[in-house]
Amino acid sequence: MYIGCTVYGKMKITERDILQMTNLENCKVVQSNRFIQQTVWSMDLIALKTFKVLVSAIDTKNATTDDNVVYVNKHELMVLTTQDKHLQNYTACTNVLEGLCDVKLRVPIYDPEKGEGTLYTHLLKFKNYTYSEMIKVEFEPEIMPFLVQLKQKFLSYPVTHIAELKTKYGLILYEYLLSSYKQYYSDQSHAKIKISLEDLRRVTGTLDKKSYDVWGEFERRVLSPAVKDINKANVSIQILETNKFRKGRKIDSLVFLVHYKDFKIPQ
Repeated sequence: MYIGCTVYGKMKITERDILQMTNLENCKVVQSNRFIQQTVWSMDLIALKTFKVLVSAIDTKNATTDDNVVYVNKHELMVLTTQDKHLQNYTACTNVLEGLCDVKLRVPIYDPEKGEGTLYTHLLKFKNYTYSEMIKVEFEPEIMPFLVQLKQKFLSYPVTHIAELKTKYGLILYEYLLSSYKQYYSDQSHAKIKISLEDLRRVTGTLDKKSYDVWGEFERRVLSPAVKDINKANVSIQILETNKFRKGRKIDSLVFLVHYKDFKIPQ
């Protein structure tokens, strides 16, 4: 069947493609809980935010694992990922996307016959034209099952929350706590969410930073800024307390007392 097309700058886009374009501010970031809680997020803040915003452009309700292409507006993408006016330009945007093309993600996977395993994959590739406002992004097929057709055990939140959070570790901790809350405690307004220090360092990509083996350094550089970032932001949760638990003389795990701001008593 022939599908008509429109030219954005020098990028030829079909009518089907145009239907895939969405006002990003109305989108939600949707990912499986496993993807959020067990992936090593080793990229920097703007790259992490950019990836999450791109994920929000996927029509998760209707897309299949084969629908791995989205078109996003460059300006909308930049506004949602950085408040720094010096970085809100097309060159900086392109540089971030180029960096994302080089990122290798490690995601734990499970097969009933083969057992536990690890998926090593790149994230995406993209096309960009000088005289076009749109960028074409193609996600790697291997990560699509974590982003679409999620019937259960997934997290969804407004993409505008990404602009609210100002630190990489704040965004990572926010997604982890929110996904845990919605997965296990959604019938109550408050929850105590436990995470081992090893898991927290893994998802924040800090396991290989030896200076963070010292608890005080990790708390000062990673944990405290993340908690402050979440509590200052206009997002869905607030961290009321952070309690440390030891195994011997070392900090072994943390328990966060979380308040879900949008809680409604079940009818």
